[in-house]
Amino acid sequence: SKISITELYNKQKWQKAKQLRQEKLDGRIVKANNIQTKYIEKIQARIASARISMKYKIETLV
Repeated sequence: SKISITELYNKQKWQKAKQLRQEKLDGRIVKANNIQTKYIEKIQARIASARISMKYKIETLV
């Protein structure tokens, strides 16, 4: 079975478009993960700060 040049071109075009969509999606996933990581780090910093202040309050009471 012979493949026409048009079919080959369309297939390459489709594969390129698929690859670009995948790269875009990967970029979005990485961006979302970075935002999530920053948010988690911010919460961890708040928790650590709260622990330190609670520890200080308990030590000053005792």
